[in-house]
Amino acid sequence: MNNNAERISMEAITLSKCHSRTLRIGRALLIFGVSVACMGAPNAAASSEEKNAPEKPHRVATEGTWTPLFNGVNLDNWDRVIGRQGPLRLNEDPDRIFQVHDGMVHMYKDSADKSEVQYGYILTKKSYSHYHLRFEFKWGTKKFKPRLDMPRDAGVLYHIAGDKVVWPRSLELQVEEKGVGDFLTVYGTQAKTTVDPESIDKQRVGNARFREPAQGGVPFVSGGPKVYWVYRHPDAEQEGWNTVELIVHGAESAIHKVNGQVVNRLTDLRQLGADGKSWIPLVEGKILFQAEAAEVFYRNIEIMEL
Repeated sequence: MNNNAERISMEAITLSKCHSRTLRIGRALLIFGVSVACMGAPNAAASSEEKNAPEKPHRVATEGTWTPLFNGVNLDNWDRVIGRQGPLRLNEDPDRIFQVHDGMVHMYKDSADKSEVQYGYILTKKSYSHYHLRFEFKWGTKKFKPRLDMPRDAGVLYHIAGDKVVWPRSLELQVEEKGVGDFLTVYGTQAKTTVDPESIDKQRVGNARFREPAQGGVPFVSGGPKVYWVYRHPDAEQEGWNTVELIVHGAESAIHKVNGQVVNRLTDLRQLGADGKSWIPLVEGKILFQAEAAEVFYRNIEIMEL
């Protein structure tokens, strides 16, 4: 073999070796790249899945659950108070003013129409501060002395701060014919609200008719040592069964609702202090349902603590 042929042959061998080495390196790089890609693929897939996954639902704070105050069977969870004439009776009911039947509390079931009766109430054993109370009521046909010629009357007293008397210091959600939802301050309580300026009673300071601010209501303070009214607005009572609600937030506020309509709204609930002059927050108290010389039925009495 001559020199030229030998040189050509050596160059061909060198090129062949280089080509072979290049192919090996390429294959190695290819395998490495695939491995890296495969190693990264699950993360990419997971990232894609996380991105496309639906959002986790947010926790929604619930107010609580409805708890029956009246079990529909008896009054074991209530104290009964009777009084107007004669000594006050606690958990004694010789005239059977309070009776339970058909899932209802029936006031004056066996009392003769137009007869003389005692006043009284059923009272929760527990005090409440922040809550939503709901119940239904309807009037019976009988009326009694000493309110024989007056509208049928009952009511719910709440944030009771006084002793077991008729009637204790408290705030009242009135249940009265043509007056369901009125707000009363009873013997030493007070609250702020908004009222129709034309309704303010100049003779009986503390009496007026509720109006929302958007309807022209102006700030008003009702209360004092006696009993004072803020009349409901609008009138929402209907024939037969009515649903009444009371929503209370400690000493901050209270709302009266009748058949789904807000008819009174209060803020800054207070009572007279020990000195008889200063006003202090009225934060909590027991709840009572009145028997006030008119046949009345209550049912579905329940509460949700807030």
